[in-house]
Amino acid sequence: MAAQVLQGAARVFPDLLARPGFAEAVAVGLATMRGLALDGFLPGSDPEALWPAAREHLLALFERAAGAADSPRGLV
Repeated sequence: MAAQVLQGAARVFPDLLARPGFAEAVAVGLATMRGLALDGFLPGSDPEALWPAAREHLLALFERAAGAADSPRGLV
């Protein structure tokens, strides 16, 4: 699935994906979302409560990978 997302990202954001570290940032984002989704199956866990902090960290990661001028905050 990660490979399919990266292929799609390459079509939609070719300039961003060409930047060093951006593909890795996409992989980290996917892994984080998978982890939060799986956490929802554990009794007593609340992935929705964890999402805001995870989102802020991911946005900061993407901003560093993309450069401040291309901030993805408007996309997420």
